[in-house]
Amino acid sequence: MKKRVLSFLLSFGMICSNIPQGLVVTAKDDEIMPTQTQQEDVHSEESVSSVEEASATEDEETVSLKIVFEDFFPDSIYYGQEKPYLSELAEDSTYLPKYYHLQSSADDTEEIPESVYNALEEHHFKLNYVRVEDEENPPEDREESPENDTLYKIQMESDWNLEEPLEVDGVSYSMDTEFEQEFTVKTYVPEEDVSVSVTTEDDGSVFLKPMNDRFQISQSTDPQSFQDEVKAEIVDENGNYLYYLKNNVEDTEEYGAITASNSVEVVENDIWIDETAALEGNGLDIRKGFFNQSVSVAVTGYANADNATLRLFNGEELVEEVTETSSGITGEFGEPVNVFFHKFSIDLPEHSAIPLKLSAEIEVDGKTSARQSLKLEGFRNGEFLLENIEPEIHVSGDDGEWTDSLQFDVNDADSGIETVLVRINGQEFTPTKSADPNHYRFDFSEENGTVDIEIEATDKAGNKNTFHGKKKVDGEAPEIESYEFQYQNEDGEWVEAGTDVLHAYRYGYFSQVPIRIVVCATDNHAVKSVQLYDGDNALSTPCKKVDDQENEYYFDLNHCHYENLKIYASDGALSKFESIGRFAVEKESPNGKIDNPAFNSTDEDEINWYGLSVKNQNISIPVSDSDSGIAKVVIQDGEKILQQEDFTKGTDFVAEKTYQIPIGDFAEGSHELSVAITDNSGNTNETNTLSFSTDFTPPSGTIALTSIPKKIDGKNWFDRDDEIGFSFTIQDKNSYKVDWSVTGKTSTNGEKLFGKAHTVSLTSTESGATLDENQEHKYTVHAIFYDKAGNTSDMDSDGNQIENTAKPVEVFKDFEKPTINQVTVSKTETGFDRVLRILSFGIYSNDKIRVTVQASDAPNDSGLAEDAVWMAITEDAEYPDDYVKMNFNSEKNEYDFEIPAAGSVYSDFTETAMEGMISLRVTDRFGHSSNTFTKIHGGDGTSGEAEIASKNFMNFMIEQIKPTVEVQKPISDGETRTDDTTWYRFDKEITIQVQDQDSGIHHVSVTVNGNPLDRDCNDLSFLTESVTMSQSKTDTALHTYKLSTDKLITFLSDAGHAPQDGHYVIRVEVEDNAGNQNAAETDYYIDKEPPHVDSIDFSIPSADDYTSAFEFIDVLEYGFYFKTDLVATANVTDEEPSSGLHRIEYKMVSYNNGVKGNETTGTARINASGQASFNIPKDFKGQIYVKGFDYVGNESEEETPQSFVVDTPERHESEEHIEIIGLDGSGYTDEEGHSLYDSNVNFTVRISDTMSGIRDISYAVSSEKDTQDIRTITIDNTGNTVGQDLGDGWTITAMDENLVTEVVCNYQLSADDNNIQYAFDMTDRSNNTSDKMTDIFSIDQTAPIINVEFDSPAGNDAYYRENRTATITVIERNFDAARILASITNEIGTVPGLSFTSVSNTEHIATIVFGEGDYTFGIDGTDRCDHVATVNYSGGNERSFHVDMTDPTETNNFDQFLNDLENSFKVDKEMVITITEHNFVPSLVNLRIYRTKAGQELTADNREDCTSELISENSWVNNGDEHTIRFRFTKDYVYQVAISATDASGRTMEEKTSPVFEIDKTAPALKSPENLDVLVFTSKNKEKSATPIQFVDSNLAKIHYSVVSYRMKQNEDHVGYDMDVASEEFDVKSDSVVMNDKFFSQDGIYEVKCIAYDVAGNASQESTHTFVIQRDTDFLVYIPHSNKKNHTGLYKFDKTGIRSADFDDIEIVTYITKDKNFEVQIDGTEVTGEDLDVKKDSKKINQIDMYDVTLKSSYISQNYNADTIDTDLTLNAVATSKNSEQVITLGHIYIDNVKPVGEYESAVQKVNEEFFGGFYGMENRMITIEGVSPDIDLNQCEIQTNDYVLKYEDGGFDYDADAHTISFMIEKGYTDVRSTLVDNAGNINNLPILKKIYVGGLFARWWYLFIGGGIIVLLIPTLIITAIVRRKKQFH
Repeated sequence: MKKRVLSFLLSFGMICSNIPQGLVVTAKDDEIMPTQTQQEDVHSEESVSSVEEASATEDEETVSLKIVFEDFFPDSIYYGQEKPYLSELAEDSTYLPKYYHLQSSADDTEEIPESVYNALEEHHFKLNYVRVEDEENPPEDREESPENDTLYKIQMESDWNLEEPLEVDGVSYSMDTEFEQEFTVKTYVPEEDVSVSVTTEDDGSVFLKPMNDRFQISQSTDPQSFQDEVKAEIVDENGNYLYYLKNNVEDTEEYGAITASNSVEVVENDIWIDETAALEGNGLDIRKGFFNQSVSVAVTGYANADNATLRLFNGEELVEEVTETSSGITGEFGEPVNVFFHKFSIDLPEHSAIPLKLSAEIEVDGKTSARQSLKLEGFRNGEFLLENIEPEIHVSGDDGEWTDSLQFDVNDADSGIETVLVRINGQEFTPTKSADPNHYRFDFSEENGTVDIEIEATDKAGNKNTFHGKKKVDGEAPEIESYEFQYQNEDGEWVEAGTDVLHAYRYGYFSQVPIRIVVCATDNHAVKSVQLYDGDNALSTPCKKVDDQENEYYFDLNHCHYENLKIYASDGALSKFESIGRFAVEKESPNGKIDNPAFNSTDEDEINWYGLSVKNQNISIPVSDSDSGIAKVVIQDGEKILQQEDFTKGTDFVAEKTYQIPIGDFAEGSHELSVAITDNSGNTNETNTLSFSTDFTPPSGTIALTSIPKKIDGKNWFDRDDEIGFSFTIQDKNSYKVDWSVTGKTSTNGEKLFGKAHTVSLTSTESGATLDENQEHKYTVHAIFYDKAGNTSDMDSDGNQIENTAKPVEVFKDFEKPTINQVTVSKTETGFDRVLRILSFGIYSNDKIRVTVQASDAPNDSGLAEDAVWMAITEDAEYPDDYVKMNFNSEKNEYDFEIPAAGSVYSDFTETAMEGMISLRVTDRFGHSSNTFTKIHGGDGTSGEAEIASKNFMNFMIEQIKPTVEVQKPISDGETRTDDTTWYRFDKEITIQVQDQDSGIHHVSVTVNGNPLDRDCNDLSFLTESVTMSQSKTDTALHTYKLSTDKLITFLSDAGHAPQDGHYVIRVEVEDNAGNQNAAETDYYIDKEPPHVDSIDFSIPSADDYTSAFEFIDVLEYGFYFKTDLVATANVTDEEPSSGLHRIEYKMVSYNNGVKGNETTGTARINASGQASFNIPKDFKGQIYVKGFDYVGNESEEETPQSFVVDTPERHESEEHIEIIGLDGSGYTDEEGHSLYDSNVNFTVRISDTMSGIRDISYAVSSEKDTQDIRTITIDNTGNTVGQDLGDGWTITAMDENLVTEVVCNYQLSADDNNIQYAFDMTDRSNNTSDKMTDIFSIDQTAPIINVEFDSPAGNDAYYRENRTATITVIERNFDAARILASITNEIGTVPGLSFTSVSNTEHIATIVFGEGDYTFGIDGTDRCDHVATVNYSGGNERSFHVDMTDPTETNNFDQFLNDLENSFKVDKEMVITITEHNFVPSLVNLRIYRTKAGQELTADNREDCTSELISENSWVNNGDEHTIRFRFTKDYVYQVAISATDASGRTMEEKTSPVFEIDKTAPALKSPENLDVLVFTSKNKEKSATPIQFVDSNLAKIHYSVVSYRMKQNEDHVGYDMDVASEEFDVKSDSVVMNDKFFSQDGIYEVKCIAYDVAGNASQESTHTFVIQRDTDFLVYIPHSNKKNHTGLYKFDKTGIRSADFDDIEIVTYITKDKNFEVQIDGTEVTGEDLDVKKDSKKINQIDMYDVTLKSSYISQNYNADTIDTDLTLNAVATSKNSEQVITLGHIYIDNVKPVGEYESAVQKVNEEFFGGFYGMENRMITIEGVSPDIDLNQCEIQTNDYVLKYEDGGFDYDADAHTISFMIEKGYTDVRSTLVDNAGNINNLPILKKIYVGGLFARWWYLFIGGGIIVLLIPTLIITAIVRRKKQFH
């Protein structure tokens, strides 16, 4: 389907009106989609000119855009590299493309707005690569290929018509589509040749590998398929292995590039080289990778031959070529193959280095194997180096020089240095290695005098070099005995300098005259040099000898200064110094000046004045002397000393200092300032003076209006031409001038007053000055009055800027008439059937309409009243009689009126037929009026808008009558169907008629199957909205249209919407201009396609298991074979749309040997499943033909599949199929009685089948020596010819068409073998079978062979690490085990026996296993014919050897390096490994510690070996057979440990690897933005999200962050705002937190706190980031760090009581625009002075000022400190401007200084007041405290019962919130109760102590016992006396 962009002028006739305007799908049939020249739509003529005029207007204001690609966009890449994604966005941008940008064609500096990019995205604008067509390979015929360059052009794509303007934000944009940008995918040819090795594995697999590690290889161009090595499976047309190479070097221009195809020759896998070779040499340790002698290389090859040539290569150089005889036969690879073995010698000449990169190949009979790279056994590290070049030793210094150290360089450019030793007088030392890896140093310590030195260097290959020499060692440094300062006196003599010449202070020495330093230095050998240094820097001052004094030296110094002067003495080996310190000689005066602020003014008497504006500034006096420094400074005002300072009394050297003299410290009057400076050398400076006067009293003045204004709303209004007069008067003792100005224009500047008044008038000229919109057309007259000191009338006495004391005067002017800005006509009902349209010839609706007017006065004019707009609906309406007032909507600031409106001037119109003409009039408050409006807009749901031009009215109509519509179609083709559907086979015509006689037709919409049409078959366009919009009157005519069914088929097919079921639905919808709608619909079906015979099913499967025939042919060819008759079923289909299937017709034609026979025909009905069946009889051989028919007569093509053969078993058995000729027996038999041949055996086999032909033949042979499994030759059904070789000697000898009917094979046998028997069978194509076998026979002519093969377990020489096995194989068909004798001895153990097992009649095997021991071995024997056996030994060390059976074992603590944190640890870890082995050799332990950078995945490519850093061979600790090593991991890396070991006998321990683990002790760190950073976003910010908060860590796991939002919420009274604080917490598994509109949905302050955690659990420092979103508000404020959980910030006092004494400072941060002021209020009172600390941030972001305000706690503690205060204070932040204020309530401060209340229940209070007080008869008692304060803090309250403390949180007491009571239980006994009540504010009330509250039984109290005891005590004597009295009475 092709696409074409049509111009806007053709869009009136566009098909598919729902396609975006400007994009048109063009049909292929020009009859359906006519071109522009074919259109003759009568409706379009008027619209063309108007649209052209509109387009011309748009062109004048359209911005032309062009695509400009960035410089870094590539114009080409290599094949395999990824093309730049053209829709990718630039980094850190949400809309800018990465690779290009939009640019104005006219102005390349103009920035294209973001909204344009967004609009293009909405229109799916994008750039695409489009392949450029070439002559040979058009783009649709080829894919991108590495073989050829592919050229692309970059083109634009969009659903916006790129040739039409796109309007964005009121600006039209067009696109320059003519830009040219090409892009090439180039063929990649590497700059270097890359060879490919071919390796054949033992299983025959072939692998390809590039010999350059910069490349990877694949047999596919898929970039993901490339590897270091690839298995070869694909060959090219020449049979060679195909491959591609990919550059794999990152950060290069060629990275990822793929070459064109290459190939290497395929080598058959019947000869090859073993990839493992043994390197041998005397004393060779192959693991080191270096050796210093000649070596030999053992190479093994394999081939099915007796002789072969072996070649050894080093790199590309041939080392040696030898021809070898096979050393034996192996069956290791399946088939037996001969082994070839040779040890090649590699000679190392003297003083040579030979890198070994070995490979080998084998050649047999002119065929050479692939060259095999050799892996050296036991060596894993790449190339091996042979070298015998000694290391080089170079000793520094001269032998005759005295020295304190030995320094030398050791170099070895080949294998590198292994060890370096130093011997001093025979004693061995290890030298120190410097940063230079080749440089060494040894410091002498106790040596002194001449010593013998010997340096021995050994390289890694074992080469050694020794240096012998002597050194003179000086172990004592020289001494500086003394030094003296001298100067030259008047007589020219140098004498000692006194303090008058050389000033000596604690911080240095200073002089004005030259100084000589005399030094006395001595040494035990000789002083070599004396030198001066300044710190560590040597001075060039010459050193001279003092005459006649051996050890004295001197230096002359002048014009110098040193910070740390030192004297060095050296003897050439050692040196010593004395430090003098700071020293200077200079004559320059010190520097000084007076830096004073600029004078406020200089009067006519040339007096310089300072006033209030500089009162708080300082006069700065900087003094300096960089040489000798400052000694003294004196500053005076006249005779008065202001400041003086003497630095010579101190300890610090002062080079510079600045003094500050506040101007405000000078009294009003005249002043003379002077400065005197002296430096440390005695130089002075007294040249700086300053004269000035001061005055700190501000002037005042007044402004008066002399003209009379017109008052409107209390304001002074004037006409634009009125003249306005003013006067100015000043009051000040030093009056000077006035500056006065009017808003927008300064009238005069500096009018001198000197006490008199000044007058001025504003004229119409001045009134034309540009006015500030914010001043409401207001002239504000200002005046600033000045005195001589520059003080002004807007200063206070401290010089602060205040409101001008001269009050300004304001006047206003009215300039313009009011205007009608917009007239909108809208629907009053929102139903979908309610329509309102605005057309150029009128307004039409089918319901009431509302007219809405938006009017305005000129900006800042007097404005409009609520009754400003009136409306009429007659053309000649008179104001105000014919006008009615429109309703004013104050919320929307607009005027509206409904039509019709009962009871108004419009009541004369009926509701069913309403027509009229709308007129409008607007009047402002000045009386100016206007009735002009140029356009009518449509409201919501309204279609269109209309220009009014010069008219001031608009027609309208309301009506509800539907238009008429009718659709007529012809009757159906063929017979009427029962389902009443209509089907057509031929083209039909359908007629459509529509009309509306009221408001006229607005548009006609015709669809077929939902797809819109734009014209009929006669090229007549359906009436569209576009045409109606362009008309000048209504259209009430009858419209007739014709449709063609064939053309509708073409239309839907071209549009991609052809109905699959052939069902066509035509729907016609019509709508009049008033919105009334009507519709009509009809449908039909089309069937033009014939049916199709898809396949023929068989009732039984064929011999090839076919159940169906899907392919059809044109010639006789047999393909389906059966054993019995069958039913064939034809499957017929009819593509949709289908009228239904009816029947098939078939015929069967028989053939015999290619000759046509009988023909049978018939028909069959097709069932509902599309099937029809017929029979095929047995013994049929021939062809079948079938074709199908549908219900409307469409017929299919006649189809025939491959031919059929029905060959029954009875028919098959009637022929002989296998014949064996020529095998007649011999005169010999073997021991089993079978025929035995002593010469070649020849015979012939013939196999045939004449009916269905031969499918396959099978044959097998069994024998003792060469048994062959069944081999089958399958004969293809087609493609064969007579005489064709089928393989293995079989030939086709007869055929019937494609059937093979006979094959023959001739056999000739010559090899020795026993029990030979051949078997043959055949299968015909119908799967009938036959078989036949030969008799058994033998052939034997060979003597026996004994092969003794020892295995060779790895070991040390003749010591083996495993059981050694000898396999004895006897090759003999007539075998006798008793004739084979073995001789075996074992010195230390048992001797194994010999026992044979026959694995075949010719092969007999005995296996001997040798356990631990020392062995000797021998064997011989004969066969049954006494032929002496040939004995062959292999394996090495066959006659004598030893066996060691013990493996090393290992334990470790690897499990301690696993955890749930991805094996990451934030502490040091120690690893312990123990090896148990009797024959332990540390050098044979392969312990490797690998690491890679923290946070990376450890791979073989990125890991580094750090073993040598952590351990050495000496690190092992031995304890018997246990050998332990310990090492620690302390650095941040990812680690893995691998260990394996070999004992002395060569037994190995399996490699163990630790888990991959990581030491990570580094916490994540914040990357950006900075901590505590503040980001402000206003409406000027274009970005939608903030810069991400990003952390850096190699193993970052997550970021936990919280967002506290402070947003302003309007309070309930709608008079201010409350602070709304919300908090959320998140976890994100990323390295950054992106803050966007998800969080910043509205203005506010967002405080984000982040902590990043890594996998190991390390946590970063918490970072805080503040985001201020201030796009719609001028004022934001908050209390930072507000945390409800931590009770900080806002939550410290808001809604919670607090004592005034506990109140802390409150930090308040505000963000405010520059035109507002800010204050803090408590309960409406502004907090000022010392109670409020305001700091303004020096930075201003997007015109926003930031203030950090501290409300001091003293304000609360001093103003609310009474104990009775319990009040709720409101804390407000207020932003004010001249005419408004904005109040934000930050919170409520609840000051509570009142103690909480509560008292014990009365029963408790009274219990101790009673004599018998207590709670009796109870086990416990509930105590209640009543009347508890509601703000009680229960968690802080405490109740103590005796020594037990009760807490609320522990359930110690209960609280009833409704009753305000606290209750607790006391136990039985006496209880003291102490209760402490604490409220939320922390106020404390200790209730009275309850003493000895008793609970329990009455008699348990002690005083009851006391009373009872007393009674008893009194009662006993009474009883005694009574008894005595009674007894006396009885006695008497």
